[in-house]
Amino acid sequence: MTADQIEKLTSEMVKEIDAIEFNSFKLSWYMRGGISHADIMNMPAKSIDVINKIIDENLETTKKTKMPFF
Repeated sequence: MTADQIEKLTSEMVKEIDAIEFNSFKLSWYMRGGISHADIMNMPAKSIDVINKIIDENLETTKKTKMPFF
């Protein structure tokens, strides 16, 4: 690889790491502390996907019922 290719790859990886980190904090917030950031970071991707689906379903239910979410 050239230096430019390595720099581009490194930059892309940093962006992915930042997105994973942001998502894990967001999931922890939605879970109201029921799952810590560290717990989420140690979970397999499949479990994280399940949690995301549960959150999406709860948000949709909240919208339909017009119940407060926050």
